[in-house]
Amino acid sequence: MERIEGDFFSVMGLPVRLVLNLMREAGREYRFGK
Repeated sequence: MERIEGDFFSVMGLPVRLVLNLMREAGREYRFGK
């Protein structure tokens, strides 16, 4: 395998970016470390 394209968490099976976007759309923004 020469390279893997995509977000780390999506490649590993957890679409964090999608989950965070869905939370934001629902009015529940997550703030890392706070």
